[in-house]
Amino acid sequence: MDSSLLTRLQDLLQHGEKLLPDGGLEFSGYNAKMQPQYLVWRKNCLDLLGKIGEKGIALRTRIANDENGPYFYQSSAQHIIDCLNEATAELDKEKPIAALKSEAAVLPPKESAVPSVPEMPAHITTPSQPKSNRVFVVSASNNPFLEQLTTLLKEMGVTSTVYQRTSGASESFVSQFEKASDARYAFWLFNADDMPNTMFELGYLAAKLGTNRVCCIHTKDAQPPKSIPGVVKKEIVVKLEEISFSLMRELKAAGYSVSI
Repeated sequence: MDSSLLTRLQDLLQHGEKLLPDGGLEFSGYNAKMQPQYLVWRKNCLDLLGKIGEKGIALRTRIANDENGPYFYQSSAQHIIDCLNEATAELDKEKPIAALKSEAAVLPPKESAVPSVPEMPAHITTPSQPKSNRVFVVSASNNPFLEQLTTLLKEMGVTSTVYQRTSGASESFVSQFEKASDARYAFWLFNADDMPNTMFELGYLAAKLGTNRVCCIHTKDAQPPKSIPGVVKKEIVVKLEEISFSLMRELKAAGYSVSI
């Protein structure tokens, strides 16, 4: 067996296993804070797998074809670890191969590694000079997902202006939106008690911001009206982290600069 390749694989496995417990929020949510560290580790894994023959190349392809792979989800990191374990088992049962020794390259030290930019799906486009990175958020004062959403937006580098509904007065809602005139996207957190405000507020935002620039977030047991055109709906079960990657894609599609 090639001891140098095995050593590098084991080093990457140890690094990944230390990274993994911090990698996913509950329900395998996206971890923006550790994204750069994850990308360096992922790149090193891909580089090494490409140097250990047909099996390694096949495993490298499996990782590269993972749609969510460039983003630090617990499931994404675990998928890479599983591939590294397969590669280790393959080298353990093989005899030494001279060609592998000549092809094996020393991985760059962590401080010199430059994380690659994660590739987004082809249908997502980002304007080169976005006008603003502000979004408008509408929520009842007691909505449990409001803090989760504003925290996620802050981690993405997106500024949020929040309107918390206290009296249900439409004039207050309109006035608050006009103060955030540079916002180009809106999130509307829905629960069953919001029904009287739904049609006006969502319709107003869709008319002001345009088609697919308003996102209504709701739980499975609280369904918003289906007759509002141009509004994107996102369903969650327990926590907002479940749709974090989807929200990031929507913002990038709308031209926002998202830090990951």
